[in-house]
Formats: sequence, structure tokens, C-alpha cells
Amino acid sequence: MATFDLEPNAMYDFNIIVPKSNGSDRLVVSATRFTTSRYAGPEALMNDLGYSVDAQNPYRPDDIILPIGATLPDGAAETSDSLMDDLLREMQADTLPLPDNRPLSYAVWRQDGAGWLLEGLLIDSLETLNRSGAVQTSAGSEITTRCAIDHLTIAGNVFSVLRANANWTRVFLKPAAPVSLSEGKHDMTLVFETSDGALSGRKSISHLPGIIEREGL
Repeated sequence: MATFDLEPNAMYDFNIIVPKSNGSDRLVVSATRFTTSRYAGPEALMNDLGYSVDAQNPYRPDDIILPIGATLPDGAAETSDSLMDDLLREMQADTLPLPDNRPLSYAVWRQDGAGWLLEGLLIDSLETLNRSGAVQTSAGSEITTRCAIDHLTIAGNVFSVLRANANWTRVFLKPAAPVSLSEGKHDMTLVFETSDGALSGRKSISHLPGIIEREGL
């Protein structure tokens, strides 16, 4: 079996061609065009999202501060462009552009008196965060998870996927209840489910929005 090295983020044509027994023009059995990923595997994707696999990434996520009276939905996870748009409008973040050349994360905060509550995390990726593939078994073809975002933990609090757009490049994770963090820095641990098991990456976050801390408000 022949193997070939592929370039990242490149387009390829793949054709299956067989010769005819009479020596005439060869027959194209199957033809497809595909684009390779930017990432060699889940670890590269996790690191590019800003969650370091080998050590904590010291750079914090950007911030979204909820307007007074904003109500975030509860319930089961749903994949829908329109529901994601509704959520962004409720957060007054509907003009937030999709990332151009690097992924972004946004901590979603709500002011609570003199303190702050962490209401969720929005992740914008350059590529899908839910990848599946077909594996051939003795019983036939089986669809398996190659790499999918599973959950996030901060100070023992689990943030689960609540909304994702149709192609899973924009994902919102939410805790069961808003989280009040103790003063100081904390680890955010993002967990992927992969074909090789769970994969974790870490990023730093503080107990209040970065802009508030920088301005000393």
C-alpha cells in the first residue's frame, strides 16, 4: 500500500482509476476533492485554541460582559446556527466576528454586586470541534469520534456544551449554575474526547474580567 505525505491546509484531488482490458482509455471509478486540516492531530488543535497540553497557558481568554437583565438559556445541548445567533444577541455579542487567523476564547461574565459571576465560555475555532470518521470493522462501517469538544472545568465546576453552530466552529459552554471564583488565578481545563481517549489542555483565568483588573475598577 502506498502512502503520501500531505501538506496542512491544502486542497487535493483523489481519483481511483483502473485500466481497461482492451487497452483503451482508463476508467475513473471514483473522484473526490478534499482539503486537509491545519492540524496534525487533536494536540495541535488544542494548543492552537490556546489550551496548552503540556503546561498551563498563562494568557487569559477575552471577555464578554453581559448586559443587565440578560437571560442565558438552560437545557440540553443543541446544534443550530439560529439558536447560536439568538444566544449571541442576548449577550449583545451578535456583531462578534468569526476568527480570521487565530482561534479565540471569551469568558462570559455577569456583575453581581461588587463581585463577578462566570456564566460561560465561548470558543471560536478555525476548524470544526466535532470530528467523526468511518472505521471499517468485520460487521461493516462504523462511525466513531475522532476528536470532539467534551467539557471544561474551572475550580471543580463543569462547563458543558450548551450551543454549537452547525459546523461546530463556534461553541458555548455553560455551568449548571453561575460560578463565583475565589480571588486569584485559576486553571481552565478543556477536555476533548478523541479516538485515543480524553485529551486535556489548560489555560489561565482570573476571578474577574481582565478589563476590570487592568483598569483597576
